[in-house]
Amino acid sequence: MKSRLEIAMQNDPVMTQRIAARLATARASLMNNTKWREVLLVLRRSQHLVTPIHWKFVLSSSSYFRSVPSLHGLSLHPECLPDELPYPYGPYREIDWIEIPPSDPTSTPTKHNDLDALTGELQTLGQLPLTRTESGLRISGYVW
Repeated sequence: MKSRLEIAMQNDPVMTQRIAARLATARASLMNNTKWREVLLVLRRSQHLVTPIHWKFVLSSSSYFRSVPSLHGLSLHPECLPDELPYPYGPYREIDWIEIPPSDPTSTPTKHNDLDALTGELQTLGQLPLTRTESGLRISGYVW
C-alpha cells in the first residue's frame, strides 16, 4: 500500500522533478529520514524547547516559524512530516534546515529556550550538523 506522500508525489511529477533538480545541486546531504525523525522527537520531548522553531525547506525562499509536530504524528510517518503545519506530509528530505531561536519575542512574557541544554540533548543522538548562529541553534540538512 502506498503512503499519502507517494500518492501525492505520483500526482505531481513536475514538483517531483523540481525537488530532484534542487537536491541534485547540493554538495552534500547531511541528514536522512531517521536522523530528522530522531531530532524532532528529541525536540518535541524536551523541556528546554518552549518556543516554535524556524523551518526552511529546499524549494522555499523563506522560513516558517512553527512548532515541532506532535509525537503521535512523528511516530506514524517514517518518511515525512505528519499532517500538520509547517508542511503537511512534507518529506524529511525536503528540510533544508531547522533553527531553534534563543527566545520568542512574540510571546508575553518572552519565552527563552535553553540552547546549551538542547545542544546536549541532541548530541546524545550522535554526530549531527549543529551550528550556533546569531539567530539560534541550526540543524542543517544540506551543504549547498
